[in-house]
Amino acid sequence: MKHLFIDTSFFEENNFFKGKLARLYQYVKDGYIKLYTNEIVIKEVKSRISKKMTVAKSNCTKLFNSPDSYILGNTSHSDTIRKLKDKDYFKKETKRLCSNFDKIIIETPFIIIPYDDIDFAKIIADYFLENPPFKEGDKKSEFPDAFIISSIEKYCEKNKIKITAISNDSDWLCYKPVNFKTSNNIDSIFEDIVKEKQKDDAIGFITNLIKTNETEILSQIKKYLTKEVYFENTDYVDSEITNYSIRELELLNEAITYIDDISAEITLSIRIDMTADITYSDYENAAWDNEDKVYYFLEEVTANHDFDESVDVLLSIEYDLEDESFYELEIKSVNNDKPIELTIDYYN
Repeated sequence: MKHLFIDTSFFEENNFFKGKLARLYQYVKDGYIKLYTNEIVIKEVKSRISKKMTVAKSNCTKLFNSPDSYILGNTSHSDTIRKLKDKDYFKKETKRLCSNFDKIIIETPFIIIPYDDIDFAKIIADYFLENPPFKEGDKKSEFPDAFIISSIEKYCEKNKIKITAISNDSDWLCYKPVNFKTSNNIDSIFEDIVKEKQKDDAIGFITNLIKTNETEILSQIKKYLTKEVYFENTDYVDSEITNYSIRELELLNEAITYIDDISAEITLSIRIDMTADITYSDYENAAWDNEDKVYYFLEEVTANHDFDESVDVLLSIEYDLEDESFYELEIKSVNNDKPIELTIDYYN
């Protein structure tokens, strides 16, 4: 039995309800994992959901209130657009998502670690010494992390158990716990569970299947990336990727995160070698009028750049242990269903 504490950042990384959370919850039901969290985390997650929905509402309002967007009312999704424009829609959906999150915490179930017995003296000492999770900057926002970390330390010490805290927060990962561990690699934990299930024949079969069919699998992933995945660039303000081409995909490694006699889930780490045209407003060569508060001679320019990015691809494979030529592949998600950010390497 593995004991895992789930931090706010892990929920957010997996879009609060998706990604690797589904497999995590299934392993809880199967008896391989016991999950823990904290009331502070629950409140933080609901706060992040609310903030994300507020940003989404703002973005939708800008889009739908633009005169150039009125034509969308004639499309097959006009009913959906009408719902999104309703002033109460995002408020209702935020409430629904927070309620769904509460149900998951109860039904999974999560064990709630109390934070009424924490080491205030150590927290204050770490604050002034700028020890993790504190650092130079916005210390106020780091106090909740300090309270959560202290509560885990106390809980593990009191109950004589070893918990692994799953987090993508760098401040958490820098902390050196005494009574628990930190990790940002849930796949390695899933791999350990696969080995516990003692499906050695299936593990060997899947490993060989991926190796033998690597070219075809990468070809399917390339088609998926081209049709289903959104790429974005954050180097330029108001930028848009107008054209791109994927030159090559390389399989870096794989992790089997679930397996039985007829199916498996695998996380593949893929390197993407691609080129893209980025169109952006050329503020650098425009003239700013301080009196009118406006740019003059602002032009749109297009530049071509090469990119080398790595992403995780979640695959589901059905197979027949008696027939090595048969397998059915489904791509479940790429980059946890988030846009892939293309970052320009100015030194390349």
